[in-house]
Amino acid sequence: MTESTQSSIPAFATAAERDSVDTWEAGRLAYAADAGLALWDGTAWRPVDTSPLSFLRAFGPDTTTTIPANAWTAIVLDPAGEPWRQFGTPTWEWIGPGDPDYTLSPAGIRCLREGVYALAGAVVFDQAVGTGQRAVRVIEVKGPYAGQWQLTTSIPMPKGNLIPVMVAGETYQYAGNIVELQAWSDTATQTISNPQSEWLSTTLISSA
Repeated sequence: MTESTQSSIPAFATAAERDSVDTWEAGRLAYAADAGLALWDGTAWRPVDTSPLSFLRAFGPDTTTTIPANAWTAIVLDPAGEPWRQFGTPTWEWIGPGDPDYTLSPAGIRCLREGVYALAGAVVFDQAVGTGQRAVRVIEVKGPYAGQWQLTTSIPMPKGNLIPVMVAGETYQYAGNIVELQAWSDTATQTISNPQSEWLSTTLISSA
């Protein structure tokens, strides 16, 4: 084996081959086919959790959503409209009719796994009503910071503009928390009916 940098990950067919190397620097990562990724802490190998990160893109409805003037309106995220895109281990779920949280949030998604998440959302507003301001937010509606924690973005809306209003950021969420994608306008308007014009994505960065 040639000398490698601290940031590289030497690969071995077995853990025994990995362990046969006489010297390792603390902090060195190595991969063995029968044991996975491990970190050498200076005295022993410590397994590294390599369970797949989770990605979800939840879409809004196939029809328009009415946005009254000066009121935050939740965009209903329902896989019955445009099927969601889920990769890796599911860490968020749909809140359907009959669910105990449905009355609280018939539009949002519920966290299944505590951790740090990157969230991003988008809404495309009707280009026929283009004056004034538009805003989008992702807000916690159930959890320790319900009604307090949110990501918000706002832009002036030129008439005829089909550019989505987007919002993104990171957050720590607990299992059971619910977040919603919401839209706002200072002029009564609506979203467009394209089934992929409103969406909320979640990516698990690190789990508890």
